[in-house]
Amino acid sequence: MKCITYALFLVCVFSPFTFVMLQAGEGRDETGSSVLWTLTPQRVDRSQQSLPRLPDKRLDDGYPDALYVPRSVRILDSVTFRVKGKIYRFMDVDPVPPAMICTAEDQQRWACGLRARLALRSVVAGRNLRCKQALDAGSSVLRLDCRGSDGARIASRLIRLGAAILRPGGPVDLTDATKTAVQQRAGIWRDAEFYKNNK
Repeated sequence: MKCITYALFLVCVFSPFTFVMLQAGEGRDETGSSVLWTLTPQRVDRSQQSLPRLPDKRLDDGYPDALYVPRSVRILDSVTFRVKGKIYRFMDVDPVPPAMICTAEDQQRWACGLRARLALRSVVAGRNLRCKQALDAGSSVLRLDCRGSDGARIASRLIRLGAAILRPGGPVDLTDATKTAVQQRAGIWRDAEFYKNNK
């Protein structure tokens, strides 16, 4: 008896759904108008569509490429990394030499090259980036200009951390980031000799 009651319940609940699906399968509703979902292939005439279409935002923001950097990314130096056999390098910046040892004014020493590499890992590993890419002539290295999910340029973030050095003639926003890093003596700017020669 319980099974019969349950079966009747299912028929009552799903029969309207089945009726709607049968209607959708015909591609028309009871008024003869087209329905949105069909069970059979339908040819779409784009000239008859009146729905507004928005432009692709990826083409408007100047950063059309999506790049996911896995947590297992191989960091080569503080501006260069490898993902699935491809080598990527950020534009407009040079790395802190990976083996560099820095010395502060109080003679404290630390592995600033290693810390700069760790800074790059913390900024990109496990994250989705929006990038524009360019291939170096005669090289397999892809040069990148990327933004994080917050819209900030990755190169700017690395410079502010003192983990990258702006190339001469770099863009204005990276020049401002360099000034901030110098004022805060961030990363490589804590090195007394580097600070004296480059401030």
